[in-house]
This record gives sequence, C-alpha cells and structure tokens, in this order.
Amino acid sequence: MKSNPPDYLALLEKVKRKNDENVKTAAKLMQVDEATLSKQQLFAPETEAPTLVPTLDPDFSRPITPMLAARFKFASRWENGTYGHDWLSVAEMRELWTARDKMGAVDVRKEYWDDSPPATCPWNRLSLFAVDYLGGEEIYLLWPDELEEEPSVVAYFLDTPHEFPDLSKMWEFYVAEQV
Repeated sequence: MKSNPPDYLALLEKVKRKNDENVKTAAKLMQVDEATLSKQQLFAPETEAPTLVPTLDPDFSRPITPMLAARFKFASRWENGTYGHDWLSVAEMRELWTARDKMGAVDVRKEYWDDSPPATCPWNRLSLFAVDYLGGEEIYLLWPDELEEEPSVVAYFLDTPHEFPDLSKMWEFYVAEQV
C-alpha cells in the first residue's frame, strides 16, 4: 500500500501563520504596535517552475527536489521566512555568483567559523537558501551525493548552528517552537 506524499504546501502555510503569531507575540512583549515590526512578505511564484537550484559553485546546480519544488511553488522569495531570514529566489541564488557584496555572510562564515558549511563543504554541494542580512545569519542546503535526495539543512539563528535532516524538519521545528 502506497502512502500519501507529505503535504509540504500545508506545512509552509503553517510556517506563514506561525510568523504572524510571532509578530503579535513580539509586539505584545515589547509593548509596541505590530505595524512597527518587520513582517513577512511573500513574492509570487515564478511563472515557470524552477528545475535546478544553484549551488555556491557557479558551474554546478542541483535538480529540484519535492520539498524545494513546494517551497518555490509557495513563494519565489519570502522576506522574514523564518527567524528573520529572507528566503532567496532561484534568481537571487544565481546572482550570488556575480554579486560579491551579497556573499558577505558566506565569506565571514567561511573565514571565521572553521566548522561551518562554507568552510567544510565543497561549494558544488552547498546552496545558500536564506540570509538575514542584518543579523549576519544564514540557512544552507547541504546536498547529498545522490542527486534525487533532499538536502540537509544548517540554519544559523541566535548565533547557533541548527542542523536538520531536510527542510520539512526545519519547518516543523519552527512551527512547534514556543516563543
């Protein structure tokens, strides 16, 4: 008997609702108007669904996986997607190859964090998924040897690396987390 595939779009909808809840909670705790806080912004999906995900190596991209297909179907770009990170569009991931100013967080992580993905992973197996430009934190996709498998995730938030076996586990963790 075949099981139903996971509903990644429903999980992403939960992430979106959690973001809204977090803004309300933060406003209440800080005793400020919600309008003064940064809120998430989702950008419409690309007209043509991406088939490849750029890595940090400009000569290498990875085939889209089911979780990433759902993520890019949900939004091409997502500002304040999780933990203040801006989830990059495929075009923005590709721009990293030529826009060195956008690679600042990656360069710092590579130079000063010896055990970080940019310092330890071949760049053809590493994609920058999201970045918090103000906080200097990022989310990386670490691609396995097998091209069809989902990448694992290393997410930096609160100055700490958090490792997840795949994106859905990071999304589930975020939704379940108590603020």
